[in-house]
Amino acid sequence: MIGLGEEIIRGGAISDAKNERVAEHVSEFAALARAMGVQSLEAVLTAPGREATNAPVLAATIGHAAAASTRTLSVDDLGVLAFSGAILGNRARVDSVAVCDVGAMSTVITIGTRDGGPAYLRSIPMGSLTLREHLGREMPTAAAIGAARDAVESAFAGVVMPLPKVVLTTGGAARSLRKLVGRSIDSDAADAAIRLARRCEAAEIVNIHGIPPHRAETLAADGLILNEVHRRLAIPLDVSATGHREGYAARLAAESVEAA
Repeated sequence: MIGLGEEIIRGGAISDAKNERVAEHVSEFAALARAMGVQSLEAVLTAPGREATNAPVLAATIGHAAAASTRTLSVDDLGVLAFSGAILGNRARVDSVAVCDVGAMSTVITIGTRDGGPAYLRSIPMGSLTLREHLGREMPTAAAIGAARDAVESAFAGVVMPLPKVVLTTGGAARSLRKLVGRSIDSDAADAAIRLARRCEAAEIVNIHGIPPHRAETLAADGLILNEVHRRLAIPLDVSATGHREGYAARLAAESVEAA
């Protein structure tokens, strides 16, 4: 984890030092991919490629380091890919599915069907890192939790979503909560994660539960956001092991078949 989202939230731009770290890691990943026989390589940017004030510099840095073309995903792209990726990893056939992807700076909710694809997509400007600014990194107080809960409710105010029959949640936030509370996330499970974040330091949560350090620091924020999604959709959220990465891989595979 390089921490691009934190820099964008706090200052708007990505520093030269962070760009250098990005270049180092992207170069390593590109070399690994080619060593494994990858014939077509593409670098894909998500929120940092859209939100940073110097996003073109980031894209150029990544493209040069990977020696590959770059593509920046829009919010709609991300929602559609998260939906298709989550559906790929879920065998249940239902009429209506919602997919929730909690990101660093926003939460994207997409609703549709397996056969028809997404019919509803909404991005809420509240993510793990933006909410963590209300909470601090570790052991938030009851007052901070209350203020953060109000901030989440305000971000979701006016959002009216069709009620699905199944809700899937994908991404790092969901996978971390799964290690703590199990595959199904409802209000009780989300509150349990919030209570853990209140009474334990991040390092203790990492050691006991094995979640990444940056996720331990956003545990309370993730729990509050997923709790609000559950409250509005009125169905427990099933954690999906697949998401926008798998959705993008599936898209590339389909494009390759079409081009053959």
